[in-house]
Amino acid sequence: MKKFVDSLVATFPEQKINRSAAMTKMFDCTMYLADFPENLGSANYFYKNQSIYFRRETDLTKLDDYMMHELIHYFQDMRDKNGRLDQMGLCYFLEFKIYGMAMNEAAVQYIASRMLKHKEEQITYCGVQVKTISPDYYPLLCNLIIQMVYLVGEDALADSTLFSTDRFLFAFMDIAGEGITKEIQTGFDQLLEAKQQLFGIQTNEERKMQEYQIQTCYEKLQNQILTAYFDGMLSLIETIEEAEEYRGKLEGYIDVMGNTDGFAFYEEYKQKQLEKLNKKIIAISRRNSRNMLAVISSNKIFTLFRLIRNFFKTRKEEYR
Repeated sequence: MKKFVDSLVATFPEQKINRSAAMTKMFDCTMYLADFPENLGSANYFYKNQSIYFRRETDLTKLDDYMMHELIHYFQDMRDKNGRLDQMGLCYFLEFKIYGMAMNEAAVQYIASRMLKHKEEQITYCGVQVKTISPDYYPLLCNLIIQMVYLVGEDALADSTLFSTDRFLFAFMDIAGEGITKEIQTGFDQLLEAKQQLFGIQTNEERKMQEYQIQTCYEKLQNQILTAYFDGMLSLIETIEEAEEYRGKLEGYIDVMGNTDGFAFYEEYKQKQLEKLNKKIIAISRRNSRNMLAVISSNKIFTLFRLIRNFFKTRKEEYR
């Protein structure tokens, strides 16, 4: 537990995590050794009894992706005074529905990979070439979270994932809108479900079809994140400085995106947005010019009044 808490505090200093409080919470966690099915990892958090189960053969002195992931799940578990689970990071537990689970899984894995100091790798998964810090565990979902982090910042993600706040989603929603943000949440769930359906597929033909479905789902999600954010941000630009910041962010987005054969959406979208941006810059410049002329004109009027006032003042002194 000490190793987990020390890594958490060191990796996310902006969160100002209370080390003593974090240690107390983690030491309250009930843990068991258990026999796991082969298709499961080395650890699993069961939220109904707030316990973590570790594979019996696991070396508990060495934190791997699975162990770190499940420890974060316990850390982010937030309950009301009656012990009812309300939220775990980006996952919300309503009376009859749980939503945001896949996005939370991606966020937790991003946090775990950062704590384990994983380096970014370029991999191909189901026909998608992506840069990810989690090549073996939710690689596509983790890449999509990286794209959202690029847009709204890691601090917001860490705050929401670790302390179950709405800051990350609201930061994206404030730009993109509530409707599309909920669609993106649902898209994460669909992508995770499509990935899980890979298990148990027997024939190569079926596997290819399922991999194509995963690729299609990923592309749709990526395009939604891209267009929702940059469409929304464009409408908010009011200064030349904001316009140039927008241009830099849009052009830099290619560095975090996934790629597939024949993928051309980003370049086409970028060109359309840059054309709109240039028109907006011209409109801002004209508005600024009109304002400047108004200021200059106003200054000329005040100068004329001062000259008239000084003239009569001088004549009055001469008369005296």
